[in-house]
Amino acid sequence: MFLARGWECDDYDIVNGQHQDLSRDDLWTRILVQVKSGYYQAVFMGPPCSTFSRARSRPPGPRPLRSFDAPYGLPRDTLTEAERKDLKAGNFYMITSAAVFRAAMALSIPVVFENPEPAAG
Repeated sequence: MFLARGWECDDYDIVNGQHQDLSRDDLWTRILVQVKSGYYQAVFMGPPCSTFSRARSRPPGPRPLRSFDAPYGLPRDTLTEAERKDLKAGNFYMITSAAVFRAAMALSIPVVFENPEPAAG
């Protein structure tokens, strides 16, 4: 989308190859260093929303794993191992994204965060 407008951009996504696997801490460290150095003029992020999606509260979607009272996840003893793994990944992406956003905002770099509105309740 940005390239089509003639803007230079870095597009980090696993679909671009293993070297862009955002589950790697070293990649987030590099991005954070670039943001703090003023390398970027804007930051646009769309972290995976699978554990945050309101589709989880509607049949036939999977059951919700979070609530407003438990934004990091429902109690561990109520979750399957697969659900705990999904929550851990979702929390990692949100926390690392927030760190990048905070760094950008501290330098008055515009930020856009694309994620669905959370389900009520």
